[in-house]
Amino acid sequence: MDAMTDLSAADLIRQRIQIQFAAIICSQQIMWVEDKDEMIKEIKKTETYSDDNSTSEKQEWEFQFAWDRRAAFLNAQSRAMEELRGFFI
Repeated sequence: MDAMTDLSAADLIRQRIQIQFAAIICSQQIMWVEDKDEMIKEIKKTETYSDDNSTSEKQEWEFQFAWDRRAAFLNAQSRAMEELRGFFI
């Protein structure tokens, strides 16, 4: 916080623009889709049940298809670009 007191308003805006641009680039790497048939499967939740004789486990999976990831990326990038554009208006 002390370092911010030495920065001008222009410096603060420049840093904000750089951070927003870095977020856009990072999201491009995270949401990259190799092909239209790509699917990511990951465990969303795991529950363990046990009684006197045995233990069982229930897993809930989340599936992300290429078109879902691409649509989410485009929406996020659009919002980020709109916010970035706000710095220049």
